[in-house]
Amino acid sequence: MRSSMKYCRVVELVCKLQLLTICSLPYFVSARSDGAAPQDKTTQPRRSYYALVVADTLLVNDDPFSSLVGIFDFPARFSKAINTDDGSLVDDDRLQNNSLSDNCTDPNDKGSYESSCQLVLAECGKKSELIDYLAFVVCDLPYMEPVAYALMTIWLMYLIALLATTVDNHFVPPLNFLAEKMKLSPSIAGITLLALGNGAPDIFVAFSGIAQDDTALVLGSMSGGGLFVTTVVLGTVVMVANLTLYKIDKLDFMRDLIAYLLVVVIIVAVAYDGIVYLLEACLFPVLYFVYLVFVITVSYIRACIKKRNQPEKKDLLDEIMYYDEESASKSISLSNSVAMKPISTVKETCTEDESLIELPREPEEPKNCYLAGLSWPKKSNFIVKIIWFIQLPFSLLRWITVPPFSHDGRWCVVHYILASFSPLPLSMLVLIAVKGWKGFTIYVNVIPLPVILILAATVFSLFLFCVLRPKRPPHWCVQILLVPVTFASAIVWLNIIANEVVSILRAFGLLLHIDTGILGLTVLAVGNSVADWVANTVVAKSDKPQMAFASCFGAPLMGHVVGLSFAIIVKIVFYQYGEPFKFDIANSAFSAVKLSWVFLVVSLIMTALVFLIFKFSPKKIYGVVLLLFYLLFAVFAVLEETNILPVPF
Repeated sequence: MRSSMKYCRVVELVCKLQLLTICSLPYFVSARSDGAAPQDKTTQPRRSYYALVVADTLLVNDDPFSSLVGIFDFPARFSKAINTDDGSLVDDDRLQNNSLSDNCTDPNDKGSYESSCQLVLAECGKKSELIDYLAFVVCDLPYMEPVAYALMTIWLMYLIALLATTVDNHFVPPLNFLAEKMKLSPSIAGITLLALGNGAPDIFVAFSGIAQDDTALVLGSMSGGGLFVTTVVLGTVVMVANLTLYKIDKLDFMRDLIAYLLVVVIIVAVAYDGIVYLLEACLFPVLYFVYLVFVITVSYIRACIKKRNQPEKKDLLDEIMYYDEESASKSISLSNSVAMKPISTVKETCTEDESLIELPREPEEPKNCYLAGLSWPKKSNFIVKIIWFIQLPFSLLRWITVPPFSHDGRWCVVHYILASFSPLPLSMLVLIAVKGWKGFTIYVNVIPLPVILILAATVFSLFLFCVLRPKRPPHWCVQILLVPVTFASAIVWLNIIANEVVSILRAFGLLLHIDTGILGLTVLAVGNSVADWVANTVVAKSDKPQMAFASCFGAPLMGHVVGLSFAIIVKIVFYQYGEPFKFDIANSAFSAVKLSWVFLVVSLIMTALVFLIFKFSPKKIYGVVLLLFYLLFAVFAVLEETNILPVPF
């Protein structure tokens, strides 16, 4: 107990020192570089505006996830604030947005410029992406455009795959850890943390798309992904699942389907006028909260009914059948005895029933040095090994920036080294995510910003090096400290990758004259949903159709609520000062999006009716119908994009 308290006090002390350093550093570095003392008349404004500048720095950046580094970059902004006549906060970067210039409608049309390359560099300059894809095609490979398009297509597929593996290997484990420590029931964890993990790619794409003012791409990705999951994925589950042997829960199925249908209908109603007010955007989190309360209430009522109807345990066999897995490693309660006996005692006394029951076994010793994405997949097929090899460079980059925290009990010297030294490269990753490559040229007075970040990261790295042990998993206090860092690191990676995905799709749209809405409906939606397609098919084949059906509605529901609504809320509050979010819904880029809304609503209503008519055990032919329904949508989308059959609404 004393050892545990000692660890906790050390962790608390380090956190307080880091917070004090972060809050004090900008005050001291904002002094004049020549060492002159500030005048008396400026001292008071510096102190009075200090809190405002810190808050403004934390809330206003080029990206919703920019507050980690922004606080170090505010001395110049601080000077602007105290030098203005009215003392208001001024930030030139805040006046810029991530949208392209109005003259950048056709990079191939040079207009008044001498070349298309000059037009791209002048009017289509990159804002948030790390690679200028338009300049790559127009300037770097002007006479080899097919090669450039092929390379960009391969890179896009690679980025989408990185989104999926980053979620699986680095974003989901902290969520599972939190669900386990919070002792959430499977139903609650499934619709909250696990659904957040499944919908993470769509969520981060939504944030990046809204930040870059590409609403058509975001809405297309959301509705297209939802349509693909509720037709192709759901249809595949219906075809491979044994619904005659394994019944699905009627209430849970209809609850999830109706909730998703309601959210889609409200999105259509809110977005159809091209104006989204703050209250309208806040409506979706409220609906999700009501949905969550309903799930918790129903689960509690079901548990009470089951407990009331549960028969009394009369013998050893009944006792073990109702055995609580959480206490399996400690003891078993015998109904015919008063004392609590350990498992070993039960095994000795239970000789007659050994053939009838399967007693809990000790968990097998895990492979301590396993690292997802770095460890060689021995038992996997050839395709998985090829994918592993292709993603190996980024797997290494992710592991040196995302500290492991022994969520699965695995821990060895490799984990110790990665966890101890990860703050150093992580600080550079955060700098790139917030400021791009220009972050390495930013100075705080005479000190480069990267140097300041490395010094701060070194302190945290030395702390981890001292409190962690090479051959012993982290203490629970240190583990709780590592989990938020791991989670934040995964978010930074997802934010960078999502920005690149959105940027490359926008470049394709401008270069090939394709609406970004149709690109979101097809390329991005299908790319983000392929992993769910494979996972749900495997789950359905393993005789768990309930879980597969729940995922078909839970993941897109979370993507719509958290991704779309929170991205718009951030845009309205932090970027537009409360002004409503507007977009041109009459633009041709939204035509395919409107078409997808119609098909999505029809598919959900059709699925609800079919499952009700067939008593939640539909024929496998309905899976084929759903696949053909998506194919029909694809045909109409192509006809609409080519103006052969334009959408009349």
